[in-house]
Amino acid sequence: MPEVISDIVVTSARLYRAPAGTTLPADTVDVDATWPVGWIDCGYTLEPVKAAYTFDVLDVMVQQEMGAVKRIRIKEALKLSTVLAELTAANLALSFAGESSTVAATSTLAGYEEFSVGGKYELPESMWGIEGSFVDEDEVLRPIRVFVWRATAAAGGEIAFNREQVAGIPLEVSALHDRTKAKGKRLMVARRVIEDPTG
Repeated sequence: MPEVISDIVVTSARLYRAPAGTTLPADTVDVDATWPVGWIDCGYTLEPVKAAYTFDVLDVMVQQEMGAVKRIRIKEALKLSTVLAELTAANLALSFAGESSTVAATSTLAGYEEFSVGGKYELPESMWGIEGSFVDEDEVLRPIRVFVWRATAAAGGEIAFNREQVAGIPLEVSALHDRTKAKGKRLMVARRVIEDPTG
């Protein structure tokens, strides 16, 4: 394996959300450029954006051997997590699987945004995207993108109002299988652009 210094990546990341099935940004879309219609930038984060994939295995044991002769994956999970920095009704709705709305001010009433949650079984589904970047061996800034096809809020969380800390909103989403994708690609895909088109 070659030792390529530019393959050592240190990057911040942007977190995006869209309705399931939204068009992905083309691999030719520059870092920090606008993504296709439907994608919404979730804004500032207080913690790194993390994608955690875990799986359980079954060790196949036979009577003739003392150790496993085969191992298969029998359960898998993918979670994205971060802490959103901006305290808005829309961000609360993302984290707590609730609803948000905005009411414009009138001549007699104040404008406000509102978040509400409670009493619904359904969890809203969204598609998620993460964008980081790296500088390749030719000194070109290139994107690294992760796409999660379908996910819902996973756990809720808590908000703390503290005079010495930002009142961040914990966000954890858990992926669902997208059965329209081929086996092996049903949770997510990660792409690191390494070259420009040749044409």
